Amino acid sequence: MLWWVDVHSYAGVNSLYTFPTIRQMNDFVRQRLDPVLQLPYYRAIIDPNMNSINAKRIRNSNMSFRTSSKPGSVEGLNVDMVSIDEFDRANIQAIQSAENSMSSSKFKVSRKWSTPTAPNVGIHDLFVHSDQMEYIHKCQHCGYWNLLNYADYVDDGDPHSGGNIRLLNPDGINLAARAVMPGTYQFVCAKCGKPLDRWYNGTWANL
Repeated sequence: MLWWVDVHSYAGVNSLYTFPTIRQMNDFVRQRLDPVLQLPYYRAIIDPNMNSINAKRIRNSNMSFRTSSKPGSVEGLNVDMVSIDEFDRANIQAIQSAENSMSSSKFKVSRKWSTPTAPNVGIHDLFVHSDQMEYIHKCQHCGYWNLLNYADYVDDGDPHSGGNIRLLNPDGINLAARAVMPGTYQFVCAKCGKPLDRWYNGTWANL
């Protein structure tokens, strides 16, 4: 959402991000979003006069953060993009109210994420009735198409034996501090084990 409102700031877009509870929403903004906004690039484009837990302004664009526990919490907004986190736990009337807030927008971008709760319910039902495409990455070294698997890489030439995560520095893991040093792990090709470019060699596909 942060990327989207920045790229579309020429149009002065408005966006909405929701979580099932206000506590989850507040924790998400403080722990995940605010540290990113401290990076030099974002510090230069965020409006210091509109930078709270509930609302932020990036260039000419606005971001709102609300709970999806009840319809009233998302009413009265006029937005171009709606992002619903933990979709399976959101109030269905709140979801409808949030998406209705895009009725006058020319963009009408809707994004939903969730941990699936049951087959053919919520986010799983949306996936079943979608094109079911998945994002794959082509290895620039051997040409193998990788569907990212967050398991340990297994060096046997069989891409199905393990995943795309290679441990480079065992000493970089501090269990007592629950911390992992940068560079401890690396995304690699599941077939050849070489570093995987996850930025420029990807595409959507039906597998």
